[in-house]
Amino acid sequence: FLSLFAFNANYQLVETGLTPAMSDGLGWQTARISAVLGSLSIMIALGMILVSTLSKMKITDEVLLRVGLALSVIASTLIYFSWVRHAPLLNFMIPLILGAFSFPFLMVPARTIFTIAVDSKPVLERSHGMMQAALSMSGSVAGFTIPAFVAKYCVKTPTQIDASDPQREMSEYSLLLSLLCAMTFIGALFMT
Repeated sequence: FLSLFAFNANYQLVETGLTPAMSDGLGWQTARISAVLGSLSIMIALGMILVSTLSKMKITDEVLLRVGLALSVIASTLIYFSWVRHAPLLNFMIPLILGAFSFPFLMVPARTIFTIAVDSKPVLERSHGMMQAALSMSGSVAGFTIPAFVAKYCVKTPTQIDASDPQREMSEYSLLLSLLCAMTFIGALFMT
């Protein structure tokens, strides 16, 4: 449950924070920022192909999940440290690319691991649909709670950015999403 929540939480950090951060930090307009968001879909699709290829090469779902969590920790931490007003475009793009590639590594293996675990419990035989719905709901909860958190506590206003040094686009609260993925990663290290 937690890995799917963490995946969606970090995705919401990008979706909610990208427009104000790039608008202020790079002076971009909405149409240009929308193109960046659209390009993330292509990167996620390429990540899905990579995850599928690695899975066919017998890389375990646990390893894939750990890779995704590690990439997500790095990406969300870089969002805080590198999204700085007037920083080079690369400072904004590197965390986005890492994040986009982390999503398939989180989404696919987490669902597979969960499904195998549920299938292995005879007592849950009649509850497979309900268990899958509960798993999906964990991601949905992040999808409707985290944008408000990001908008209220993570994204800085231009006035707040003016008053800070360095002039980071995101507040320290955005690091809570890195911490969430880091804790999930630590838990994933103990999976067998």
